[in-house]
Amino acid sequence: MSRNKPNYHKEYYLKNKAKVLAKNKEYRDTHKDEERIRNKKRFESEKDGYHIVYLLEDCKYVGVTNNLPHRLRQHKTNGRDITNHLILYKTTNRDEAHELESLLHEMGFEGKHAYNSYK
Repeated sequence: MSRNKPNYHKEYYLKNKAKVLAKNKEYRDTHKDEERIRNKKRFESEKDGYHIVYLLEDCKYVGVTNNLPHRLRQHKTNGRDITNHLILYKTTNRDEAHELESLLHEMGFEGKHAYNSYK
């Protein structure tokens, strides 16, 4: 009788949870420099040279970033709904992007730097 693979792995994990977690921690600890380099390369490769003003429609959040995929992952990790996001403005000028973000915050949109002036 053959076992269903996903069930087998789940059963093994539940029976050996402490052992599996310890082995995973050991692996992460011995490979953290490699992971840091990999993450940095990924982060840099996602940049496109623009500062993007974006809107998360469902929570009325406006923000600025130079790496939209990374920023959306952060929002998702923190529990924000990112399914309806819009790019409002794209520019190579950082100050211009922050000025628009401030204006939108003054109009009532939420955001990290709400009501701060970048001038």
